[in-house]
Amino acid sequence: NAQAKYEEAKKHYQRALSIRKTALGPEHPDVARIYNNLGSVAQNQGKNDEARKYGEHALTIFKKALGPEHPSVGAALSNLGGSLYCLGNFEAAKDLFVQALAIWEKKLGPEHRSTAHSHYNLTVLYTKLGQFQLAIEHGKRSLAIREKALGPEHPHVAHSLNTLGIIYLEQGNYPAAQKHLTRSLAIWEKTLGPQHPDVVYAVVGLGELHQKIRKTQPAVAYFKRAIALCESKICDHESCGIAKLELAKILWAQGKDRSQSYQLARQARNEFSKEGSLKTNQMQAEEWLRKHRS
Repeated sequence: NAQAKYEEAKKHYQRALSIRKTALGPEHPDVARIYNNLGSVAQNQGKNDEARKYGEHALTIFKKALGPEHPSVGAALSNLGGSLYCLGNFEAAKDLFVQALAIWEKKLGPEHRSTAHSHYNLTVLYTKLGQFQLAIEHGKRSLAIREKALGPEHPHVAHSLNTLGIIYLEQGNYPAAQKHLTRSLAIWEKTLGPQHPDVVYAVVGLGELHQKIRKTQPAVAYFKRAIALCESKICDHESCGIAKLELAKILWAQGKDRSQSYQLARQARNEFSKEGSLKTNQMQAEEWLRKHRS
């Protein structure tokens, strides 16, 4: 399973870290790269505070060994920002993402895929903060660079499309939301397969879209598909929570199995209690449970 693979990768990198420290010294850039890799593994496991610590080690070494504007410093800033974002420290994450963007634009150029990645990180962050205009600006820039650098059907293009789709959904621009979300789903299904964890982002977004335009039957189908993915894969906790809570609301309103609705809402609250989710989502689930307690 995925967790076993991450544990094996962690052991591999820890062995490599010990060897590199002995051979090259504790402040060599190659040591910092292994810290970055360990941070990525920890983040994939949901161990975000552990990822933060690895990221801080990597950033300190890169800055000292390579200087404050080296592209590797940009990568370390980006990784550390991702860990802080998952821990809910959005303002600190924003500062690091902005620094990474400045370094990559200067050293790699405005059309580089790493620059696109910084724009994407800022898109996600500004969306989380509800600053949609800034999110759209960075999202469009990320999408344009990725389509040019990677091709129109690359999985990273789908991430940019999906995030823009969610922003349009929040703004009530449903035609634009459907266009972007549908295209992102098609790309992920084609390139990664219909059971890949990333697919859950688009499936949940399309479920929310159909719920908002009062097309309940397809909304239910999308939410059920998302929940099935969440049960079989390690997926984004917040997306899984949204699918469960929104399906609970629909089933309750339909007067169907209300014990199942309540169970789904409790599961959603548990998903929202995990690192990286907005507290407002957890509060929304708790409020729904209070109002619908049987």
